[in-house]
Amino acid sequence: MSDIKQKLREELVMYGRLMPERNLVVGKSGNLSARVPGEDAVLITPSMIEYQVLKPEDIPLVNLEGEVLEGKTVPSTEKVMHLAVYNARKDVGAVIHAHPIYGTILGVVGKPLPPLIDEMAIRLGGQVEVAEYKLAGTPELAQSAIKGLGNRAAVFLANHGTLCCGKDLKEAFHVTEFLERMSQIYVISLLLGKPRPLPEESIKFETELYKVLHKIE
Repeated sequence: MSDIKQKLREELVMYGRLMPERNLVVGKSGNLSARVPGEDAVLITPSMIEYQVLKPEDIPLVNLEGEVLEGKTVPSTEKVMHLAVYNARKDVGAVIHAHPIYGTILGVVGKPLPPLIDEMAIRLGGQVEVAEYKLAGTPELAQSAIKGLGNRAAVFLANHGTLCCGKDLKEAFHVTEFLERMSQIYVISLLLGKPRPLPEESIKFETELYKVLHKIE
């Protein structure tokens, strides 16, 4: 096992254990993956193993077509969606699918998240859309997620959860937590009144800055 793969496996275990601790998932739900630099391969969390007992050697390596290259466990049932992101977005080095409360609420009601505060567009790439509902684990969901994600860092999956990405696992996890915080602010704001979005000039500037920072054309 190469040093870089071992390091990525250890990071997947670490961030996987943080998922239930930070209320981003319950039980065995959700999944995480990381692209192996210099290879057409991805490490992804396995199905049906609780994060608290997950070990680095439990994490399989798959190619971009989903074939298992290393490991004895079964890759996540959502591997198709993860691989679709990597095939569509060369800037993405890690993907996290979670089931946080407020982000899932917005996906259930089909409500996109507009830029609300400074830094949101810089970190997420603009308004977070709701991908059309498709059955979990299917190629149809993968394509729906890709369409809703676009060149941004996050998307809501209708009646399902959230999908977030970043250049590495640290960034993808921060995006996942940041999206949930923004979702909570938005839901509570809707209960109190009509949320005021950022001025258009601020949104445009921050969205362009996001593209520059993430080297997106």
